[in-house]
Amino acid sequence: MTPFQEFRLWSRRAPMGQRVTAAVAAVVALSALGWMLVPAGAQTASNSGSPGSQAQSGAGGASASGSGAGASATATTQTVAGGGQGPTGGPTGGPGGAAGGAAGGAASGTGATGGATASSHCTSPPGSAQGVTSTQIKIAVLLVNIAGAAGNQTFGVASPQQQQTADQAVIDNINASGGVACRKLAPQFFTGNPVDSNSLQQACLAVAQAGVFAVIDLGAFANFPNVSCFAQNHIPYFGGNNFAASLVNQFYPYIFDFGTLDAVYKDTVFGLQKDGFFSPTNGFKKLGIIYRDCYPKIFSEETGWLSQAGVAPSNIVTYDVGCPSALASPSDIENAVLKFQQAGVTNVTTIDELGDFAAFTNVAQAQNFHPKYGLADDGLLEIAGGAEAPNSSNVVGAIAVTSGREGEQNTAGLTPTAGTARCNAIMQPTGLGPVYQQPAGLGGNVCDMFWMFAAATDHAPAIAQNALANGLEASGSVDFSFPEGPNNFAGTGVTVGGQFYRFDQFSGACKCWQVIQPNFQPSF
Repeated sequence: MTPFQEFRLWSRRAPMGQRVTAAVAAVVALSALGWMLVPAGAQTASNSGSPGSQAQSGAGGASASGSGAGASATATTQTVAGGGQGPTGGPTGGPGGAAGGAAGGAASGTGATGGATASSHCTSPPGSAQGVTSTQIKIAVLLVNIAGAAGNQTFGVASPQQQQTADQAVIDNINASGGVACRKLAPQFFTGNPVDSNSLQQACLAVAQAGVFAVIDLGAFANFPNVSCFAQNHIPYFGGNNFAASLVNQFYPYIFDFGTLDAVYKDTVFGLQKDGFFSPTNGFKKLGIIYRDCYPKIFSEETGWLSQAGVAPSNIVTYDVGCPSALASPSDIENAVLKFQQAGVTNVTTIDELGDFAAFTNVAQAQNFHPKYGLADDGLLEIAGGAEAPNSSNVVGAIAVTSGREGEQNTAGLTPTAGTARCNAIMQPTGLGPVYQQPAGLGGNVCDMFWMFAAATDHAPAIAQNALANGLEASGSVDFSFPEGPNNFAGTGVTVGGQFYRFDQFSGACKCWQVIQPNFQPSF
């Protein structure tokens, strides 16, 4: 896979990176690629250059007083080749960021209480595990670092310092509230360059050798061939990347996520059917699908679902733009619009076309082609106000099926949910602003990943890395903050969210997406 393909894949799956569209990769990466792939002089492991070594004093890692029960703590940041220098002077919290036991070492709990506890009112699951003592749980926290803070800024991604600030705020809040499984979280921060596979592999090896209990990732490892490294080392991975269901199932019970790509597209097909999108009485004649063939299974699944939804193959017109490393060629976009026009297409949907949708709608508008759009929210709603926003005149009235809460910030009458309000309160001292205003819901995604981890650990039948899936199942659901929607983890073997959907619609008045169906519906 080329660096362009890696970045495009990461940009549409990372919680923050969904704002970084393929167009940005095409325009900016050409000039940035050289320095992105050449390690800076400071980009080495912080102790003896071994990428797998545990960091004892990360670059600029500072000692400070955490807010969790007034404990003093030391934050460490592991840097790896190609990953860039870690954040300096970041806030810290939780006892002993560099401590917590070597790989394979753990303190045994004592029955129901699990030994010494962070609170006399909590009950810990029994047992012991790597990275767990009687007083703390050692976790790895991964920060997106595109060859340094300047690279992050170039691609519209929060800086490593901002990411760590959000992470630490949530960690401090959890620790001050009794911790997880009656223990304080002891974070160790690592950086990874999402466009450098070598950097990611080294970061995974460093995490594996650090002896942590679990990993929290904002999006550095959204490229699925790399994330398997954690599962292969039996380290639970919590992210927000919408992997393919096959990957989650293959590495069960070690991958936890907000949803799957398969569920997003399936809900779109059957949600649109239920809403009458494919009904002739609503003007439907033919469906145009513009897609990339990078994920042939997703395309075959969608055409199968369309058949089940009553859309005959003779009423489907497709256009395959191939699997370009960045943007589809302008000629492909023009030919797709022309093909749809000539075939009498009345309705259009897309598969994996996030970066090309703006170009498609601009060409369609210029050619006076105004289909009805029914779209899957695979990151599309987050770019409505950015450089890759669709042509607002062409998409007025478009429908999007989403499992998240995007659009409610633009919708009168909707107020933040309890989970969103809770996360806003945690973010308030950080200066990052409310989660509605943060890039791609940075703070909200951080809250949600840590809350999912806490629910899985607190409800697990034992302190064991392979027991967290059972713990999440036992939790039932987690009250996520914006931008994530409701969830139901009660099913057997469920480690991902996305069990509900609702509709958004593009408004010409605000040139934005708004919620038109406040109540979420169960997924199909």
